[in-house]
This record gives sequence, structure tokens and C-alpha cells, in this order.
Amino acid sequence: MDSRPVGVAGVIQVWLPILTVVAGGVWGLFTYIEAQTAADQQRRIEQDKLERAREQDAQQPFLKKQLELYFETSQVIGKLITLDPSQGDWVSAETRYWALYWSELSLVEHEVVKKAMQKYAGALLGYKKTPNDASLQSLQDSTYNLAIALREGISSSWSSARK
Repeated sequence: MDSRPVGVAGVIQVWLPILTVVAGGVWGLFTYIEAQTAADQQRRIEQDKLERAREQDAQQPFLKKQLELYFETSQVIGKLITLDPSQGDWVSAETRYWALYWSELSLVEHEVVKKAMQKYAGALLGYKKTPNDASLQSLQDSTYNLAIALREGISSSWSSARK
């Protein structure tokens, strides 16, 4: 007598265990791939965070120096606008302004600060050449605009460093 199952029930009885094993294997593979993808994505996120942290650490000396020079520039132009040009402190402040303009500040300045420094230089030279009310007003306006540019430069540099 033949002990093989007959009909649809027989086919199901033979293939059901095989399909169950195959479906379980496919599900396990799918779960494994999904877990690996999630782990890879998490590793990339952590790597990006680490790279940003390293970049921020590397930028800190530059940003610190930039901030120091911006504050010093602000103090120098404040002296130039408030002191009498015949005083020795004014001459010292002017000398320091030109040193900042031609060297140190050029290394770290933001583009908006560079343009404001150039305009200020023109106003300063104009005031020295012809010290009158109009040239003083031009120097005062340039002083204010340079101070605003310094603030914008700080804001831009520090917000870029946080990204």
C-alpha cells in the first residue's frame, strides 16, 4: 500500500514544512539586513558628530584669536573717534589700527569686516588730510559701521562653527 498523501492536502502536507523554513529564513535575513542598515546609519551619525566636534575643536584657536582682534579693533577705533588727534594716545591708536589693518586682522577677518576696514581707512585718511566737521562725521559713520561689521563677523563665524 502507498503511504503518500493524496490531493491538495497531500501537497500542503509536503510543502508546508519546507515553505515554513524558507519563510523563516527570508524573515530572518530581512531582519538581519534591517538591523545592519540601522546600525550603519547610527555609526554614520556618530561619525558625523565626532567629525563636527573635531572640526569645532580645531576652529577654536582661530575663533578665539579672531574675537580678540575684533575686540581690540573696536577699542582702537573707539579711541580714534574720541581722542584729540594731537594727543600721543591718538597717534598710538592710529599706529595700532594700521598694524591691525595690514597684518594681524587680515589673517582672520570676515569679508564684511574687511570691507568695513577698507572704508574706515579711507575715512581716517580723509580726516587726517582735512580735519573738519564733514571728515569727522565721515569718520564717525565709518566707526559705527565698522563696529556693526565686527559684530556681524563674530556672529557669522561663531554660528558657522556650531553647524
